[in-house]
Amino acid sequence: PFTYRIYNFSGKANVTVWVRKGTQTIATAKLGWHRNGLYSWTWSAATSGDYKFCMSAVNAAGVRSRTDCVPFRIYKRLP
Repeated sequence: PFTYRIYNFSGKANVTVWVRKGTQTIATAKLGWHRNGLYSWTWSAATSGDYKFCMSAVNAAGVRSRTDCVPFRIYKRLP
């Protein structure tokens, strides 16, 4: 699972996460309103390769966070 932290002065934010492979977005989840805290999201890769996990949030006033991404690699499992 991918772990992310929400912190907003208002105490909550509307969260969207996505996974990219190269320039293509291959999975997106609008996770809804979260209170400040630590959360996780689970996603399974269909193929090996280099990916990025990204997230962004917006508060009730409409102020959007910057987009944060972290690269990761999936290796093909050997039989």
